[in-house]
Amino acid sequence: LFGHEKGSFTGADERKDGKFLIANGGTIFLDEIGDMSSSLQAKILRVLESGEIERVGGAETHTVDVRVISATNQDLNEKIKEGKFREDLFHRINVFPVTLPPLRDRKVDIPLLTYAIFKTLKKKHNLSVSYIGPKAIDRLIDYSWPGNVRELENTLERALLICNNKYLTEEDLGSVLDEKQMTIDSDKETLDKETAQEIATNETATGTQPQEIPITTKVATLKEIEMETIKLSVERNKWNMTTTAEELGISRMTLYRKLEKYGLRDKD
Repeated sequence: LFGHEKGSFTGADERKDGKFLIANGGTIFLDEIGDMSSSLQAKILRVLESGEIERVGGAETHTVDVRVISATNQDLNEKIKEGKFREDLFHRINVFPVTLPPLRDRKVDIPLLTYAIFKTLKKKHNLSVSYIGPKAIDRLIDYSWPGNVRELENTLERALLICNNKYLTEEDLGSVLDEKQMTIDSDKETLDKETAQEIATNETATGTQPQEIPITTKVATLKEIEMETIKLSVERNKWNMTTTAEELGISRMTLYRKLEKYGLRDKD
């Protein structure tokens, strides 16, 4: 972000301008700002307040005029309460907030997003697929997209790479989406079985016959469901934090925090 001077650290063979200097007079985008360390937060705050930066290893101060756009999928107000995000920095960046709902709540955007992603992927992989069929679009609209736009992009890329037609069909997408849906259904089924087993165990321990009390009388709490869902996801992804976070639709920092919250992190 701030660049460095030649010789400021091992491998710094030449002076390099950082992102802020490169963006001087323009715009810089800071993604996942909620995951920034406290030291980086302090540096960002200084830039926003004074418009000044220094390269790593340098003493010269440079003035920059940059519009900053930042994004996060975390609750910064909650992080402020936890002491993990600076309140003064929050007020600096929260000048014009825009809240983007999850993809499942704005399905009208799916066709436009799909065509934009398709155009990028077609060029990236030099694909011969010419367009996406209307029934395929309908199939995309019907899906719940727990992983939001990243999952949409991943799904389209997989489907396009295995497509042997002149255009992407509903069947091409079906092979990918059915697999995803089976995983979701399997997670729910596993969770239901584990909940039922827990109820039966509790009934046996208290001397109550399982058949006397219907299983449906026990309803798992949201906390229990979240914990089991995270546990299943990390185990299925062999504790790959990046893949698990994308599957759950949360950031890696949020995933780490929840693993620690539920006492699962020691298994990593």
